[in-house]
Amino acid sequence: GEAELSLLIDGKTIAFELKSPALNVLGFEHEPKTNEEKEIVKKANKKLSNYKNIISIPDLNCQVIKSEIDSPYEEDHHHDHDHHDEHHDEDVEHGDYYLSYSLTCENMNKLKTIEVKLFDNFDGFENIEAVWIGQNGSGSSELTKEEKIINIK
Repeated sequence: GEAELSLLIDGKTIAFELKSPALNVLGFEHEPKTNEEKEIVKKANKKLSNYKNIISIPDLNCQVIKSEIDSPYEEDHHHDHDHHDEHHDEDVEHGDYYLSYSLTCENMNKLKTIEVKLFDNFDGFENIEAVWIGQNGSGSSELTKEEKIINIK
């Protein structure tokens, strides 16, 4: 149920990274075997590909500059099984998701809060340790389903 969210606010840019065990996102932490599990991975990866399913930034018109999703279980394996085991063992054992986004936003002077949407979109999240650095200082919050707003100002 634990995850880490880091935000960097600089000028018109908001960059953030999320590190989370696959269990929080998928409900399981093993290579998907059934068609149902593969479908869960596919849907979760699609949901995570839209930053608005991770964070909500009201009043700012944000565009994605760069996004990277490192899923522990990709739907498409493009290599044969001999290399599969040695190549993925380290990642698969841990089953972590790593997400990285860079957004460029307008109206940055209106930035007061960021709402974390992970609790609404995925059942497994219980605690998210959020850390942020911005022009007006830095801070951290322990976020839960009940307390999911980061107060930037």
